[in-house]
Amino acid sequence: ALLLRRKMVEGLSHELPADERLARYQTVTLIGLGGIESVGLFVITLAMVSGAANWILAGGGAAAVLMVTARPSEREIGLD
Repeated sequence: ALLLRRKMVEGLSHELPADERLARYQTVTLIGLGGIESVGLFVITLAMVSGAANWILAGGGAAAVLMVTARPSEREIGLD
């Protein structure tokens, strides 16, 4: 999901007006962060069903770290 988000952000056209670029960037970011969160929740759910408590922490922790790493920045869309 993180790689997909980065690829989609790179594909944004810098020729668009700033408000249109921002709207598309928000959509791309929402899709990417939602993908990361869904994978983390899937790992947590599987760990709860199987009774593996360590994987609950691993799934939640990894998802949180990836979401912090992928936080939005103005430089990515050229609004800095």
